Amino acid sequence: MKKLFFLLLAMTSLHAGGISFYNNSNYTLTVDIHNIAGVTLGSMTVVPDQQMKWQDSLLGSSVLTQHPYTLLIYCPNGDKYGIIDNVRPGMNVSARSAFGPQYCSKTETEMTPSDRALKKVIPPQGIVPGSTDQN
Repeated sequence: MKKLFFLLLAMTSLHAGGISFYNNSNYTLTVDIHNIAGVTLGSMTVVPDQQMKWQDSLLGSSVLTQHPYTLLIYCPNGDKYGIIDNVRPGMNVSARSAFGPQYCSKTETEMTPSDRALKKVIPPQGIVPGSTDQN
């Protein structure tokens, strides 16, 4: 019986893979975990200064154990914060190690009155105030 227990324990440890994600940004981020085939394995929302661990299935499904993983990281408004690829099981990664803008714009509900005033004053890129030409 002991041999069977250790055999099962060894098999699950071979198939299970987890990663730790530390949010060292100023934003609440959503992290989508994908395997090498592009299949979404899971998602987690991580607040600033929080570390969360995502654990692969202990069942050893071949779909779930295809790694390295790719982390797609999103802002609260759905904009892309960044991407971390080539993540191996057992790795610790952080938000600031992501490739991408690493910036989240404020949503309307997060804006202060001064933010809203600035948004009205600053024209969108490419538009000159008073110009009728809107190329």
